Amino acid sequence: MEKLLPPLTHCSKPFYDGCNQNELRLQFCSGCNTYQFYPRSVCHSCGDDSISWVNASGRATLSSFTVVRRSLTDAYEAPYTVILALLEEGPTMMSQLIGEPGRCAIGDSLLVEFVEWGGEIKLPLFRKSFE
Repeated sequence: MEKLLPPLTHCSKPFYDGCNQNELRLQFCSGCNTYQFYPRSVCHSCGDDSISWVNASGRATLSSFTVVRRSLTDAYEAPYTVILALLEEGPTMMSQLIGEPGRCAIGDSLLVEFVEWGGEIKLPLFRKSFE
């Protein structure tokens, strides 16, 4: 079984195009100066449609995690760590931690890395940063 691929929609395609170019892209609303993730057609904060795509720093803080010890399919080799990464720009992104499962703590500094996921797509995963 292959890994599940994210749906490529009109709203999400610029995000995944960025990932394939090793760029973490977020939407930015010039109406209220808010970054947002996941991609939407309007701002989640003010409802404005003046949304543009900007490159994010790729830095984040670990805000939550869980270790998956038993995978549902052979496509996902357990154990692995699912995380919530609080991006430097403000939004929270669910992702996966690269490295030994569970070797992390809330508040750890993270840095994005782009990993081949299949289907000619890269996804943003995070690694602990020691900067």
